[in-house]
Amino acid sequence: MRFDLIDGIAGFEPGSWIRAHKLASPDEPYWDLSGTKPIMPPELVLESLCQAGQWLLTATTGVARRGALVSVGDAEFLDAVHPGEQLTLEAHLQRIDDEAAVIDGEARVGPRVVLRAEAVMAVLVDAGTLDDPAITRRRLEELIGKPA
Repeated sequence: MRFDLIDGIAGFEPGSWIRAHKLASPDEPYWDLSGTKPIMPPELVLESLCQAGQWLLTATTGVARRGALVSVGDAEFLDAVHPGEQLTLEAHLQRIDDEAAVIDGEARVGPRVVLRAEAVMAVLVDAGTLDDPAITRRRLEELIGKPA
């Protein structure tokens, strides 16, 4: 079962950065209803940012490699995300080699920063061991709205 949180990619530069977005739809099943107003669980905001970083790694390697999350050095949750808000997710590649990559990034709602993460580490694995590379390429093309 695929668990995609990214709705689209607004821009990217392989080997450098990506900007993606996620609409926090009120129809999704994950809302934390324990407070006075529903909120998106902070862990899913972080997961959204990590998925944006994953797409950056995929684009950087020409869909040959994918990242598997290993650790998050630091994550600072700064504000809540509510139904109907759109997350803008920006990830920056700090380091990549044949085995691993490190990404920093932040999630915003408009100008409001809701999450900052540093030293998100992923090991790089052959994309074919996780999914058909043709399917991965098509999904990337769908997210950016043009051939990758």
